[in-house]
Amino acid sequence: MLITASKDTTAKLFDAKTFQFLKSYKTDRPVNSAAISPIKHHILLGGGQEAMEVTTSHTKSGKFEARFFHLIFEEEIGRVKGHFGPINTLAFILTVNSTPVVLRM
Repeated sequence: MLITASKDTTAKLFDAKTFQFLKSYKTDRPVNSAAISPIKHHILLGGGQEAMEVTTSHTKSGKFEARFFHLIFEEEIGRVKGHFGPINTLAFILTVNSTPVVLRM
């Protein structure tokens, strides 16, 4: 599987071999980065408002949070708040004990 991130506020999941569209994950903000969990049925999306608008808005209005979606059901299952600017890169990293760690930049 592969996932795309788009400024049209969606992320789309495709089959990596056939490029067949599988699922769509809708948000209320531009999506700059998306990641697929290697061990769970989770999708992670990050984004927020445009970087040039960050200094003129409050962190709550910028919507700078990472959002977790269920891969199959396409429903939001959680958020990580507290980021001070747009999220540009996300990744799942497996540790030695197979615990997923989320990397945000």
